[in-house]
Formats: sequence, structure tokens, C-alpha cells
Amino acid sequence: MTKFSEIFQEYYTLFRGQDVIPDSTDPEWKIALNLANTAIRTWDRADGTLWQELFTTATQEGETITLASGTSQYDGPSNMRIPAKGFRVGSSPLATITAGDALNVSSQASVAYWTGGANKGWTLNINGYNGSYDGQVVDFTYYKKPTLMTGANSVPEMSDPNYIVQKMVALRSSNERNGFVFQTADRDATLALQNMVLENSQGPNELNFLNDGTPGFGNTQNGNSFFRT
Repeated sequence: MTKFSEIFQEYYTLFRGQDVIPDSTDPEWKIALNLANTAIRTWDRADGTLWQELFTTATQEGETITLASGTSQYDGPSNMRIPAKGFRVGSSPLATITAGDALNVSSQASVAYWTGGANKGWTLNINGYNGSYDGQVVDFTYYKKPTLMTGANSVPEMSDPNYIVQKMVALRSSNERNGFVFQTADRDATLALQNMVLENSQGPNELNFLNDGTPGFGNTQNGNSFFRT
């Protein structure tokens, strides 16, 4: 587990060529945090990759939804980027549709759908809910936004934090107009990113419905994809 304090130490040593590391009150830390978070955002969107590390559940994130009689809309997890189609209410699945399809269903039909977006936030809509699930918890798997660095003890989710180190050095070198250091660090960052993409593609990086309709790992993505498109 690599903390930001370790990332900062390696970054600072590479960029400044000094073995005396400033403490966390130094302005260099704030600059480094911003650079690290830029690197994380770049990793998040690399080649449209869905990273294994960013699949999670509402239960794991402590953001489960409890149904209440008379309430049809619920805020989704604040860190949700891509909502799942599949839901569980207690131990039972709940039929789900897209927001577009919701225009064509009866107000009495018992279905669920998401509205909103990753930047604005997602809302879970329960259509035709008659209170029979009152007090039950809705759980689901979704794809989250990456966790950004906030201080010395922050831990990035990516498998190779060296990407953050090299990307930070490249970004800072670009600002300082140091072309040689930029080219070297940018090359190493690109290599680290490519290796993570390759590693990710060899594991279960997609969630889809199994043949019996339950969500599962590693299926070939098709029209029955677990995620909305």
C-alpha cells in the first residue's frame, strides 16, 4: 500500500534531485497534490478503460438506499460514475429500464431507472412503488469515480502508483519548460499506463449479466451489458 507521502518523496527526489524532503506544510505539497490528482483523472479516462479497482457496491461504499413508502426518488452514491442496471431489494431482483424507456411505461409498472449524470449526480427512480418494500435496502454494483489525494496518508486505487510519480514529474517539468526531464518522465508514465491497461484487460474488468440474469464478472460485453450505455 503506497501512501501519498511516499509518492511525494519519490517525485520530489526525481524532480528536484534532492534527498531532503520538505514537510507537509511546505507549498510543494499543495502543488504535488494537484499534480497527483491530475494524474489520477488522466488514468481514470485512459482509452475508455474500466478499471477493476473502481468497481464497487453501494454496501461497500456505505451508501445503500433504504426504501420508504411514498418516496419514489433517491440520491445515488456521490462517487458513482456509471450506474448499474441490476438492483437487489433485500434478496430479490428489481426490474430495471433506461430513462428513455421510462417514457413508455405505465405509471403502475414496478420498475427502476437512473436519471442524471456522473458530474451532476445520479437519482434512482422507483416507478409504481406501492410500499411493499418499505424499510428494505437496495444494493447494487456500480463503477465509481477514483478517489483523489487529500493528504500524506491518501492511498491511490491504481495498481502502479509509479504512474502518478512519473506523470507528476512530467507535468511539473512542462511547467518549468524542462524538455529533457519532461520527455523522460512522460515516456515512463506512458509505459506504466500501458502496462496497467494490459494488466487490467487480463482480469475481470467488466460486469455483465450471467445467463441466469444475475450479475457476474468477466463475461463478454454484449447487448445485455450490466452497465447503461
